Order: sequence, then structure tokens, then C-alpha cells
Amino acid sequence: MMKKYDVFIVGAGVAGLYTSIILKKGTPMEVPNEPLSVAVAEATKIGGLTQYAFIQITKKWAFSGSNLIRTLYSEAVQSKVEFLENSGVTKIIKQSNGDFKIQTTNSEFIAKYVVIATGILTFPNILDSSNRFNIGLHTPEEMVKEIVNNYGWKK
Repeated sequence: MMKKYDVFIVGAGVAGLYTSIILKKGTPMEVPNEPLSVAVAEATKIGGLTQYAFIQITKKWAFSGSNLIRTLYSEAVQSKVEFLENSGVTKIIKQSNGDFKIQTTNSEFIAKYVVIATGILTFPNILDSSNRFNIGLHTPEEMVKEIVNNYGWKK
């Protein structure tokens, strides 16, 4: 029998880890109405590119990405988030009952909801560029325009 989760998160970078914590513990202002079963699948190393980053918010407030990942991962583990390491997602199928069937390189799962939090590695060919580029924060609208323009993809 396939293991079933309330929420299945694809990607264990900052977005995936933080989402898992919020789903399990709630926000500082509000706790969840019911306990949720949450799994996070990661195809490579937990933390993605963030583990190699240096994040500077102001001239006086900066930290290493590896510290951020370590902290979020530790809190997610304490919150009883289940991690599926070295488990790349190969297919997600919406079933007739509304649930999702998730196929990974290692197994299959069922979930009520799926969160895609794969970050820049969703577009791995961006890392092959011979041109210099900056990775910055963008709104979803700006990201779509950039992807459509740079790669000729359609919305």
C-alpha cells in the first residue's frame, strides 16, 4: 500500500523547508487547525544552492546559507516532517478523487496537496550558461517573462 500524506513538498531548499515548518507548526500568529502529515522529497542534497550562498540583508545583517538551511532542517525534523532524501520526483498525476499520485525514483505516494518548491534547479540549463548572470529575487510575473524571453518557452 502506498504511503499517504496530507501535503507532499517537492524540494528541500529554503522554500520547501520553511513551508513544511509552517504547515506543521503554523505561523507565529496562528497554529494549524488540525495536524497534517507532511513529506519533503529532495532529489539531491538538502538545501540546494542556498547552502553555498552568503545572504546579506543589510551591511550589518548577513548570514551563510548553510546556517539557514541547517536551522530550518533542524526545526522541520523536530516538527516531525518526513524527509525523502535522494528521491527525485518523476511524475505527478492528479487522480479522479482529487488526490495526487507522486512517483519518485524510489517509490510512489499519495497526497491531498502537492507543493512545488524546486527553485532555480527547476531550470537546470540556466547553470550551463557561459554568460555571467546574477540570481536575484523576482516576482512570479518577472520570472515568467524572463523564462519566456530567455528560453523561448510558453506560459
